[in-house]
Amino acid sequence: MGEEEVALPPRWPQIVLAVILVAVFLAAQGLSDRPQLPLYRPWVDHVADLPATADRDRYTDYVYEGTASFPTGRRLTLTRLADRAKPSSVGDWYRNNPTRLGYSIKEFVVLSMPFFATKDYGYTLYVDGDSTMFFYPLDDDMLHKLREEVKAPVGEGFTFRWWNHMWGWIPLLALVGIVVLEVRRAVIKRRQSGIL
Repeated sequence: MGEEEVALPPRWPQIVLAVILVAVFLAAQGLSDRPQLPLYRPWVDHVADLPATADRDRYTDYVYEGTASFPTGRRLTLTRLADRAKPSSVGDWYRNNPTRLGYSIKEFVVLSMPFFATKDYGYTLYVDGDSTMFFYPLDDDMLHKLREEVKAPVGEGFTFRWWNHMWGWIPLLALVGIVVLEVRRAVIKRRQSGIL
């Protein structure tokens, strides 16, 4: 009995993967404010806003006086261009940049796309100053004290959203899928033509 001939597979899966690859890459270049160059950058993920009962001025003083800071490395994106076009004052800056509870991480970025992240300091009070992130790391005792002072369970039940820092794999996996499907298609075509 002869070997059953396998039909040449269509190319639509490769086309779909190519569209996904291009769409995610272009979205990253236009919308992600992450840097272009490969970088293991510090970052603070937002956990919770401090409740109205919190002494926000005191916590803001903590952040600015006993703080660490790092440049955000943010690029100018389409959404940030629109924000910059709006008139603002110093008062607006303080209203729009309150002290919040965050989670300090390190994120590996290439071409504005994140590939993975790991815990850096963990829970922290932070102020996102657009070009500079100011933060004040909290250990377990300090976090417990913060919750007692604001009389609210801020940050309880928080789970680090690691998947928000891995979507850079999508275009890479799409590219691998295209290559695998094209190689498979080429092998089938050679078998049909009698080369293999």
